[in-house]
Amino acid sequence: MKRIAGLPTLLVVVILAVAIAGCGTAGQESTELSPREVAPLYLEAMRGNVSGLREYNPDTEITEEGVFGSANQTLLSLWGVSATPEQEAQLTEAMLAGLSQVQFTVVDEEVDGKNATVTVAIRGVDMASSLETQFETIGGQITDGTEDETIIALLDKAWREAPLVPEPANVDMPFTAVVDGRWIAGSEGGAAAGAVYLKMGD
Repeated sequence: MKRIAGLPTLLVVVILAVAIAGCGTAGQESTELSPREVAPLYLEAMRGNVSGLREYNPDTEITEEGVFGSANQTLLSLWGVSATPEQEAQLTEAMLAGLSQVQFTVVDEEVDGKNATVTVAIRGVDMASSLETQFETIGGQITDGTEDETIIALLDKAWREAPLVPEPANVDMPFTAVVDGRWIAGSEGGAAAGAVYLKMGD
């Protein structure tokens, strides 16, 4: 028997080990976007909308699964659940649907030479409460008799029906200008943004 409570806190440690920063290298032309214009590109990429960031910074390591691509695999592993490739694709789709709700706004920008800090207000998804709600339907526990398909279905529904947190939180995202003028986000800002973007624990 495995209790659901407490697992999201373990998950967030794994997720935030992924840095959103890409490597910066010299290019042919200097871009003209300001840090406050670049920050939303990173925030969009976090939920899988990578085209804008990839055009601006081809070196980015963020994929179409965003920075939370390992979330489902980590949860299923913690719960001892096996998923088929088709089910994994279904859960990725559900995850991206849930993350599409996240709201963010640039609040402030401070530039000091090649360094900058952009403050963003992020109203993230409360996946912790959504998981709790869904798993209440099976008594809040995974037992030996709980079918894998049941857990996968509940996780899918938790993503798709996850509410936004009540209030946005401000996050400072540091940026550094590289040789060709691009502003590259620091990993510490990405971790801070990720923790607000997706609430997985208290």
